[in-house]
Amino acid sequence: MVRFIKALLEFAQLLEYDFNMDCLKEYQKAALKLAEIKRVESEEGYSARIPGFHGLIVFGSTKLEAWNELESALKGWIEVALARGKGLPSLHHDAGHLATAR
Repeated sequence: MVRFIKALLEFAQLLEYDFNMDCLKEYQKAALKLAEIKRVESEEGYSARIPGFHGLIVFGSTKLEAWNELESALKGWIEVALARGKGLPSLHHDAGHLATAR
């Protein structure tokens, strides 16, 4: 993740663009607003996911625990997606559309 951030900062400087590191935090906040937390019927507890973020699903014994797990897992999910150059899911359009972040 550190190499990716350094590369983005260098690119932003080349374009004379004022890159704001808070943009990833804002993206994460917006993504969490789409979170779905559901009671797991066969077991005690809750599952949490964000539509469009394939493979991102977490579990917790309470809604709060599931939310906290999702918040933490989302950070890692974003890091991996960016490191792989896959782009991030659009939060404003169809969940299958990718906003490239290369």
